[in-house]
Amino acid sequence: MAVILKIMRSDEFQHYLGYAIENFANEQIKSGNWQQEGAIGKAAEEYKRLLPDGLNTDNNYLFTIRDGDVKVGMVWLAKKG
Repeated sequence: MAVILKIMRSDEFQHYLGYAIENFANEQIKSGNWQQEGAIGKAAEEYKRLLPDGLNTDNNYLFTIRDGDVKVGMVWLAKKG
């Protein structure tokens, strides 16, 4: 098994973002922090705040983890301070 990190492509980012927003909203609903109504919008706003320029947001690095040609995960690193 040869696991490698590849800089996330735009299409992979869009797929990830859709999943991440929905998942974050659902977790906030389950934890009782948010009501279902408006949760997707709040989650989208949070991701826009964290990644205002998407893949090109300064000090944020998004990678796709691959095992050969198979995508097996992703990593988001953010430089703080």
